[in-house]
Amino acid sequence: METPGNRLSIKSRMLTCTPFDPNNHTEKMNAAFLENQEKYVPFELAATFDMGNGYTITAYRRVKAPAVAELDAYRRWLAEEDEQFPYNFSAVWDQLETELANNG
Repeated sequence: METPGNRLSIKSRMLTCTPFDPNNHTEKMNAAFLENQEKYVPFELAATFDMGNGYTITAYRRVKAPAVAELDAYRRWLAEEDEQFPYNFSAVWDQLETELANNG
């Protein structure tokens, strides 16, 4: 089952939206993704779509293998959600961290 924390950082394609609703975790996930993009540049810009209603969708394509370090941003940005729902966040991230460490 896909959950908010499930496999987010290893996707081969990512979509972001500007602006995001600051009242839920999607804005935090977007911020964590963009922080990693700035720090590690694991994705390249694939396309940008102006939706004509004040929203812009940006598509990215992964160009670098996923790294354990990318999980740190998600852990920081989503700490509050992880505290409430650790089975959707840290449990998934811990498993993913082990997988990445064993395969990397």
